[in-house]
Amino acid sequence: ERLEELLHYKKEHGSCLVPSNYLPNIKLATWVKSQRRQYKLYQRKLSSNMSLVRIKVLEKHGFEWEVRSDSKKMFPECVISCTDIQESEADSDFDLIDELEEQDNEEGF
Repeated sequence: ERLEELLHYKKEHGSCLVPSNYLPNIKLATWVKSQRRQYKLYQRKLSSNMSLVRIKVLEKHGFEWEVRSDSKKMFPECVISCTDIQESEADSDFDLIDELEEQDNEEGF
């Protein structure tokens, strides 16, 4: 569900830059933050709900695991940047959404 929302957000706004305080869909903003946290745990070989499938899907769409900042402005922790994707690529990923949702449900999201 959240991946679908992320791709819808990108289609609607022209980018995947989801602010941490995105009031129209705070669950999406929270999910993005959770993906980064789980990825960090996964990278450190600690207990994590992150999977290689999820990593590949998110990276395919340009998900950035580390949020960059400059000297004047700090980006919110759950801002992501995606490269442009074609709609047909997004459609092919929707069959993976069920797996991601199942993992989210196990995480309590």
